[in-house]
Amino acid sequence: MFSWEKTMELLAISANRVVLLHRSLSEVQVALPGVPSQSATAYACAYIEKGGLRVTVVFHLHDSHCLAFYLNDGGGLTKQQVGPVFSQALNFAESMGFIMGDLEISQFDAQKRIGLWDSLPLKFGVKPPQKPIEPQGADSPEPAAFSGGGTTRIAARRPLPSAEEMAARRRCFIENLGRFLASL
Repeated sequence: MFSWEKTMELLAISANRVVLLHRSLSEVQVALPGVPSQSATAYACAYIEKGGLRVTVVFHLHDSHCLAFYLNDGGGLTKQQVGPVFSQALNFAESMGFIMGDLEISQFDAQKRIGLWDSLPLKFGVKPPQKPIEPQGADSPEPAAFSGGGTTRIAARRPLPSAEEMAARRRCFIENLGRFLASL
């Protein structure tokens, strides 16, 4: 069904090639082969590639600072095949304890679609956090950037979602939670 593609570190495609995108509503403790048990976020993504459509389940492993890509077996899919395979991807993630929610990327205009895709770790990969640069003088009250002791890197923050995006996410969460509770 899905095989771990260990050489894959990111999904560097443009947002307009993403067809379906789901994300877990919470983190779950997972243990993948050869990797210590740790909390993870799951993604399920269907996207366009040269051979047709492809489906992947991605686990963002928080302690290891990496992404584990599980690709559908058999390569590219047709439009008719992608629906059932994507359902299998959701079942795969949910069998590990994740509750998946549709990010409804296909409903966004081009700008919001790009903003959402660029905000996820799938496109750019995950890098371990950088150690902060310590000031040159231990007793100096000024940061190193202002005391001439070197440069500091300021991490860019993702922009906060708009009120419309939050309302859409809240609505999606409530719908998915209702489906989950109804299945019990």
